[in-house]
Amino acid sequence: MNINIKEKVWGWKQRFFIGLADRKCTLNGILLEQGYVKLEQFFSTVDLKQVQPIVTALSIKEEENRNKLVHRINNSLELAPVLIKVLDSGIVQEIVFNYLGKNARFDSCSSWRASSFSDNNHGSGLWHHDSVGHRIKGFLFLNDTREVNAPYTLFCPGSHLIKHKGFEYEKTRFSEEYILEHFKIQKLNGGPGDLVLFDTNALHRGGYTKNETHRDIVQFEFSSQFKSDFISGDIGPRNTFFPTSLSNSIHENPLIDKNLLKLADNGYAYGRDIS
Repeated sequence: MNINIKEKVWGWKQRFFIGLADRKCTLNGILLEQGYVKLEQFFSTVDLKQVQPIVTALSIKEEENRNKLVHRINNSLELAPVLIKVLDSGIVQEIVFNYLGKNARFDSCSSWRASSFSDNNHGSGLWHHDSVGHRIKGFLFLNDTREVNAPYTLFCPGSHLIKHKGFEYEKTRFSEEYILEHFKIQKLNGGPGDLVLFDTNALHRGGYTKNETHRDIVQFEFSSQFKSDFISGDIGPRNTFFPTSLSNSIHENPLIDKNLLKLADNGYAYGRDIS
């Protein structure tokens, strides 16, 4: 079912659809216990060399505006087609379908640099959930953030199973004192090629104080089709372009909604463009 973005719902109707969709999530598999899973060395050194055009593009963006905290590019699969390995992975497919259910699908792939230059003045630096219920994000680390002073993500294991009462912005943010009193905290970082998958219904935040180095990741998102077809917000298939070289893979991949592929010059546009 294709729903025009202007017809999507907000307010109590959005809360209703999130709750209804989340009841359809099977919440099984290895993601269930803690709300996150780390697949070490998911990408090899050879794979990472093929992702270098993304690192170059992020570096250019950062040089253009050093006062900006985070830098983003959307055409990640076009710059580095090797990223299709994440979507083609049997392990990733198993995790996504076991957790979100049979109507789960791939939403988007984008690349991000958290700069080493800026202080923590970004909304994601506050403790929060992503206001969409159960949804999986994947961070593929492109540089080593384990032993150095680099930007990071903090995560509260077990909080992914909370049934949140509100999805308005102010109801999705939590104080540091509340988190320290009620939850254990895990730092989600990794080495080059590590892949971390986590439920964004869990409480988490970014750490963006001035650091020794930046953090480069490729971000993948997966959600329930039933949910993302109806609710508003930054969820659902969007801002993705597959080059022609990936034609066979995308038409065979069970995570990709074939109804949302549109033939374009040199490839396929996927989902809606909200950039």
